[in-house]
Amino acid sequence: VPEYLHNCEIAGLEPKTKDVLMKKKLGYLSFLLFGLLGLLLANVYIILLAVLLAIPLIFFPAQQVVKAAKIKKFRMIEELPRFIDLFGTALMIGMPVEEAILTTAKSLPDSLLAGEFLKAIAETRLGVYDWQAALERMSRKYEVDVLSDFSLELINSYNKGVPIADAVARKSKDIKQSNLLTMKERATKLTSTILLPVLVFKVLPLLALLCIPVIGQIINGL
Repeated sequence: VPEYLHNCEIAGLEPKTKDVLMKKKLGYLSFLLFGLLGLLLANVYIILLAVLLAIPLIFFPAQQVVKAAKIKKFRMIEELPRFIDLFGTALMIGMPVEEAILTTAKSLPDSLLAGEFLKAIAETRLGVYDWQAALERMSRKYEVDVLSDFSLELINSYNKGVPIADAVARKSKDIKQSNLLTMKERATKLTSTILLPVLVFKVLPLLALLCIPVIGQIINGL
């Protein structure tokens, strides 16, 4: 339940905890009843029916929220390099950190990440948190490594008196390199995923057809 509620918070969806728990209970109950019935009657089709009924009820409701949360995290990772570039520019012209975050977020109205930064700055303007605490809360909420690293780098540089613009520039370069490696890794996985159906549905049947005459000759020779 805590994990489900956390994913709902990330995805911006209204939690339906009772509905999800009820569906899970129905899924386990149907699996138990039909599974026992299938075992008693020694009928594999009833056991298969138990599995087909149980899986959607047990896994699908919560997985929809997990998927929505992952999509939002992925979009934030994609948007972070652009945000950092504009943020670094704002720092270079002498803006204070809080003002630079606000200006950068306002310049990206269609960005999910910018919206989260605007919420963080709104909390600081209300006096609920300072901007460091607001960034830390945002990082804990989304649990995105690159976002957490960026926030930590920003806060540490500010507290140590290190020029923040230089730290942001270094972090921007690191994140871009990391994203490039991630994209290459995904492209490799996608290529493997595309080649697998080709292997299964084209290459293997072709090999089977080529082997049929050879097998026939071996059988005739015996």
